Amino acid sequence: MGRSIDLYSYDYEKLVNKTLRICNTEDRELVEKILLSCGNKIADRYIILNQEYREDSSCYYNVARVLSRIFKVDDVFSKVFCVCFNIEVDEKTLISTKEIYGIENEIGIEIPESVDKD
Repeated sequence: MGRSIDLYSYDYEKLVNKTLRICNTEDRELVEKILLSCGNKIADRYIILNQEYREDSSCYYNVARVLSRIFKVDDVFSKVFCVCFNIEVDEKTLISTKEIYGIENEIGIEIPESVDKD
């Protein structure tokens, strides 16, 4: 079974505003503290790591778990971070795991199975 490590970026203001709405709170300071405890704000973007290999300590999953528990909201992860809503918060995948065949498809060439030294 494979595990992935991905780096995601979100529009910071859109993410905070959506989180406030989903969590039904006006406590912007607390929401920002929680978000920033798991990711970084760089310029106008929020950057967070999904390290699936360490699921129990993955910031990507734990930020949503903490928000769900503190604000007593079911499944903040799917309502804020999940793929079906990512357009609302301008999610971008910065770095993602990729197998060799994925690189072949992306750049349009066939990559040899091994290095032949003739």
